[in-house]
Amino acid sequence: MEAGYDIRKIQVLMGHSRLSTTMIYLHVSRETLSKIPSPLDLIEGDHTHKEDTTDASNQIT
Repeated sequence: MEAGYDIRKIQVLMGHSRLSTTMIYLHVSRETLSKIPSPLDLIEGDHTHKEDTTDASNQIT
């Protein structure tokens, strides 16, 4: 998975009929997890940008 392969493809390659069986063997490294941005950071970044745009519009008027 860390190399970018889809979990369904991994399931087929391992010969498992159930995805839950494949999931037993899959683990994500701490390094990979640390590279994932927090969804909260993404929301706050979008929200801040929208506020800045609105504030700029109000100052021009």
